[in-house]
Amino acid sequence: QDDQLIESTTKLNLNLVNLVSSSSYLSLSVSGLASPVINPELNNFLISYHSKKLDLSAGDFTTSLSRLTLNRSRGVKAETKLGRVALAGLVASSQKEFKDDLYGLRGSVRLANNFQIATNYVQEKKNENSVASIEAEIGSGAGLTLRGEYAVNGHKGEFEWEPKKGNAFRVSTSFCCESLTLDASYDKVKPEFCFVGSPQQSGAYEQYQLSLTHSLTNYINGTMYY
Repeated sequence: QDDQLIESTTKLNLNLVNLVSSSSYLSLSVSGLASPVINPELNNFLISYHSKKLDLSAGDFTTSLSRLTLNRSRGVKAETKLGRVALAGLVASSQKEFKDDLYGLRGSVRLANNFQIATNYVQEKKNENSVASIEAEIGSGAGLTLRGEYAVNGHKGEFEWEPKKGNAFRVSTSFCCESLTLDASYDKVKPEFCFVGSPQQSGAYEQYQLSLTHSLTNYINGTMYY
């Protein structure tokens, strides 16, 4: 970026994968950031073990459970798969220092090859803030996928006897055609909604995102965002 108001920023992402057997593997993800006001540093690490029935991860998560329940966090996550059903548990912190102050659960079931539903729940230990959501995803053989999530939040207001509730929803779609992929999403958050890990209300907002990715070769692709 070259802008008087926005500092130029450089990001680094590194992924290493080690095949343990024909059905399991280990992975390490590292990311870093550098700018004129931030010294270059690697500050996000995630190590994972994946198999057919069990996934174990520890470190920094970009999306722990879902976009509306818990995004960035640091902790430990375990997920087991039993046929079409998957169950996941998370113990984490919204801060860089692991404080064991968030608990999350996720359950999902694939009702058909192209239809899946899931529920998420996150509880914040200290501030008694919680978020529950339900998700649905449906796909088609033509490369089109639709997703939706609705979340309800309960947290204390300015006074302990003043409980507050808020809601938010998100819809997104993806369309793949040969070497092109189009992604679009729309988020709407009500004023009373408060994300887990945020000390105050998040405030009402609407957000639109659009991206187009073109695979130039098997190892190189380019993306335009709006």
